[in-house]
Amino acid sequence: MRIAVVLPSNEPFSPLRGGALARWVYEVYRRINVDCLVFAAPDKNAYTGLNLYQVPTENFTKYLKGSKQVSHHLKYNLYPLVIALYCKWKNINTIHILNRPAYALVFRKVLPKARIILHMQNSHLLSLPDKLLADVMKSNDEIISCSKFLNDEINERTQFSFDKKLKVIFNGANTYNSAMLANLQSARSNSERSIVFVGRVVREKGVLELINAFSEVCKSLDNVHLYIIGGHHFGDDYESDFIHEVKFEASKLKDKVTFTGYLTHDQILPILVNASIFVCPSTWEEPFGMVLTEAMAVKLPIIASNRGGIPEVIGNTGILIEPENTNQFADAIIYLLENPDIAKELGLKGHERLHKHFTWEQISSEFISLIKS
Repeated sequence: MRIAVVLPSNEPFSPLRGGALARWVYEVYRRINVDCLVFAAPDKNAYTGLNLYQVPTENFTKYLKGSKQVSHHLKYNLYPLVIALYCKWKNINTIHILNRPAYALVFRKVLPKARIILHMQNSHLLSLPDKLLADVMKSNDEIISCSKFLNDEINERTQFSFDKKLKVIFNGANTYNSAMLANLQSARSNSERSIVFVGRVVREKGVLELINAFSEVCKSLDNVHLYIIGGHHFGDDYESDFIHEVKFEASKLKDKVTFTGYLTHDQILPILVNASIFVCPSTWEEPFGMVLTEAMAVKLPIIASNRGGIPEVIGNTGILIEPENTNQFADAIIYLLENPDIAKELGLKGHERLHKHFTWEQISSEFISLIKS
């Protein structure tokens, strides 16, 4: 079996500049025994170990001139068309498309007998007009969602007409043995208590709400510190207007907030291991939240918003809050910092839940069962 794995035209297959999609592809496909070709945007820091074809159409379409309609059409169709024609030439008849629903229409026209699998990690599919959505659903043989929450949203929007095509395969995380985690622990003071956020620093991730809640925490507790890990985009330390706004609010807390900018997974791990609490205050309907499983992997207690697929991921192993409710958010942080035994218990429960549902080995096994069915 040969599979074409199609990342979005603007996402590199890279640990530095790629996002959750590139990470999923790398972690799963290196664990399963299939002949795959990964198609992605060019990047010099690409993952190794898989066959990679870097397709630079995104760069080409930046310089298109002419009508907006023609430019728009080429921008969104040239990339899948180039890959589809290559697949036809090489007789590749299984296509795995990540997060770009409309690509399926192009592949179906070029490869009418191919098996096309659409894999959704966000709600882009739900934003399509009814007619286009119906065409996309018909063009795919299976549609994978990263959570039951997203799967149910798609089912409801399509009035359960394509229920048999829909599957749920979670995201995952690496697991670590106790010795490795112990080696990453720093000789910090027992009085140091840190809260960690990891993600893009954009409004819908709830970073401003976190700063507001942490401000209340600082009024009640000493020796607390907040780490904001991430940038405007993956591998990007561009400071948007929103980041300036967040930093201005954080400056009122003097040296109690650290902005690290974008860090790689390996750079983040020691910070997580030495943290007291992990927070995920998304104000939008986050379909999954892969960072949650990363926190669970290192036994961190989690405080997260009750939005989207987040409750589905953490179950009863963390504290769910309304992120806009500053007092509730602050109270949850204070509660765990003042009750370390309860915090430790939640961290252990989260770790157990990870091993039951979210290891990359489990995710890989479910995916290979799907594509071989």
